[in-house]
Amino acid sequence: DKYFFEGLEHSAAGNLTKAKECLEKSYAIVVKARGEADPKASVICSQLAAFNKLMGNIPESIEYCQKIIKALVGTEREISYELSIAYQMLGETYMEQGKLRESLEMTKKALDITYEIAGEDNQQTVLIYNQMGKLYDQLGDLKKAIKAKEFMLEILVRNYKANKNILNTPQEDLRAIAHTYIQIADNYLAGAEYKSSKENFLRAETYLKKLKLEECADLWAIFYTKSGFLDESLELPDDALANYEKAIKLYKEHNISNPTEAYALYTRLGNLLYAKEEYQSALNYFLEGILISRNTRGE
Repeated sequence: DKYFFEGLEHSAAGNLTKAKECLEKSYAIVVKARGEADPKASVICSQLAAFNKLMGNIPESIEYCQKIIKALVGTEREISYELSIAYQMLGETYMEQGKLRESLEMTKKALDITYEIAGEDNQQTVLIYNQMGKLYDQLGDLKKAIKAKEFMLEILVRNYKANKNILNTPQEDLRAIAHTYIQIADNYLAGAEYKSSKENFLRAETYLKKLKLEECADLWAIFYTKSGFLDESLELPDDALANYEKAIKLYKEHNISNPTEAYALYTRLGNLLYAKEEYQSALNYFLEGILISRNTRGE
């Protein structure tokens, strides 16, 4: 119907409000004619769930996800991408709301369906493992967080080496690989497994070097910051100081916006300089950190 294609056009133009209005009309027409379990109805419903989530209409997004689940569970279309996406989106929303157990249940269901449809080597599986890693991070289960991220990495690295993209571009795949290695290194650091942490930082560095600086300056900043955390844990203050200074240079030269990481970085650098009795430099970094914190809170 015309509303469906108009909705897609508005979506491509970035006008989500108009896209949502058109797709709502299209959905009503399809449901009236064919029912909620119709393949086109579930596709439109999935898009409406995503649009509402992007627009911050969380109750509406949840409602559309639940409509898909109600329409497809127990039918011949129970194993479908639409149902996997509905479970995955609900899992993401529940995680953002702090409903971690409910989120984990939805995310596992999404993974099971996606495996049955397409196996490992696809974007949806990678996104679900990424979500699962974040969930286990929030649940405080470092071992399971690492395991989920390692599954994700195995898929990305295997396909990258075979010259296949899992995400949209080779650059996105490389960024995802490097970032995930940094996250795993940080998990090992949190568990005081310093050797494993260092190994994963080195792996991250290998993949960051395959990208142009402008494609990954933000990841280099995180890399140097987290590497500095490891250096401090290993009682290597000079190495930590050097890494923190590299990170700050990147933040300033590339206008990187990551207030939480930046605040921690400036504070730690200030602490190191204070310990070296470089009090004025330490004070300057402390003040910059406070300024970042105030700007973040809108003070």
